[in-house]
Order: sequence, then structure tokens, then C-alpha cells
Amino acid sequence: MSWKSLIVGGAIGYVLGARAGRGRYEQITHVSSKTWNSKPVQTAKDKAKSAAGEAAHGLKDRAESVVRGHDEDDTASDGTVKVTAVEF
Repeated sequence: MSWKSLIVGGAIGYVLGARAGRGRYEQITHVSSKTWNSKPVQTAKDKAKSAAGEAAHGLKDRAESVVRGHDEDDTASDGTVKVTAVEF
């Protein structure tokens, strides 16, 4: 196989693949855009955003209480601070 044949074959494959690829790309972007803008996805996104905001607020309050001083329940006998998990 000569270099010319390889280059011509590669160019033809590229052109044919690009044409098929563009159509598939357009199809994927159309479906993904339609899905992202759907009512159930937007509702779920809003709920997740709200939960994240509430969690961040709770973590901020918790961090402030640790920095300012903590409750007796939070401090172990060796002076370390007990950290609890945050559930969403």
C-alpha cells in the first residue's frame, strides 16, 4: 500500500465519518437538550439545589459553633471535637 492510497483512503473515511457523525451529533444534542429542559428534570434540579443550599447553611452554622466554642456533648475527654455525619 502506498502513501498516496493511505492518504486518499483516510480522507475518504474522514469525510464519510464526519457526515454521519454530524447527524448523530445533532440527534444527541437535540435529545439531551429536550431532556434537560423537561419539567421532571428541572423539578429534580431545583430540589437538589435547595437541598444543597440547606446543607451548606447547616454546615456553616456547625462550623461557626465549632470555631466559637462547642457544646459539652461535642467534646471528648481528651479535648477533641466529635464530628457527626450530615444526611441529605
